[in-house]
Amino acid sequence: MFRRVFWREPWSQVLADNRGHDPTVPMRPPMTEALLAGVPLATVLANPDHCRRIAAGLTPIDLTVPTVGRAAAVLARPDTRRPAPLVVLIHEWWGLTDQIKGMAAHMASLGYLTLAVDLMNGQVATTQDEAVALSGKVRGAVARDILVGWIEWGRTCEGGDGRVGVLGWCFGGGLALMASLATPVEATVIYSGLTMGRADDLTALKGPVLGHFGLHDRFVPTSMITRFATEMHTANRDFRHHLYDAGHGFANPTSDRHHHAETKRAWRRTLAFLAETLPQRPSNGNKTDIRHEDATKKRIVPDAGLGYDPAGNDGAGFASPSDCSTPQTVKPGP
Repeated sequence: MFRRVFWREPWSQVLADNRGHDPTVPMRPPMTEALLAGVPLATVLANPDHCRRIAAGLTPIDLTVPTVGRAAAVLARPDTRRPAPLVVLIHEWWGLTDQIKGMAAHMASLGYLTLAVDLMNGQVATTQDEAVALSGKVRGAVARDILVGWIEWGRTCEGGDGRVGVLGWCFGGGLALMASLATPVEATVIYSGLTMGRADDLTALKGPVLGHFGLHDRFVPTSMITRFATEMHTANRDFRHHLYDAGHGFANPTSDRHHHAETKRAWRRTLAFLAETLPQRPSNGNKTDIRHEDATKKRIVPDAGLGYDPAGNDGAGFASPSDCSTPQTVKPGP
């Protein structure tokens, strides 16, 4: 039976109200304090009390999308005066949880203006049945329009430098690709998300795509990834992907399928990818509009052991993003 798991570790003293701090020195947010003290990011994000406290400090914002109406999100600002690239985070089928908000705070601590969108009208699932019901109500066209609205907002928002990347997990990973096909972005990161599309459609992508996938993921099989890589190659688009000795949703620290070592490896690659595609610039740097850049450079990074499946087993038949989080056994990594 699938379950969400949480655990606590004795690091609360690290976050103790910044008592005794020098008032002339700006206080770091508790997320940063914990990480600087050597607490693993996964441990921070898996602590519900801590994530709830972080979430309360983020800025809720609204956007009116012409085809949808009100769209909600939370914004985390970096501690810098220079304009920063915006990273749009797209949640799993659980909804916009405090854990995702905690990740937004962490991204902001790294210097990115970070927006965590809400595609489920403020509702958050706590059981698998609830997640199935919530994600089943999300219509693809509505989610696409909301994400496009936020990306376009990010081009001119206060504190942004005009560049935008998207990062999604599982349910949100497939939607990250959908959004990138619908409007130009500088970078797309997919964790365990559905990767489908034909070359003719994939030419709409303007920025590179990075994918993280589990070798033991029954819902995003390696044959699907290989087919997608082939189509991206034909479309002359940049797709880099990595396979991990883990299952679906391995990067979620609140799941019993979480694989700590593989998550760390994937996160290092994600940060390197963002540093390349959304480099943070000095305050006098020029803004970039990807819509005026040549995005035809091709860089397909294959993984050993993946072969094209002549039977065409590319994962077609997934009815909806809610099919992405059924329980499975995760093989431990080395």
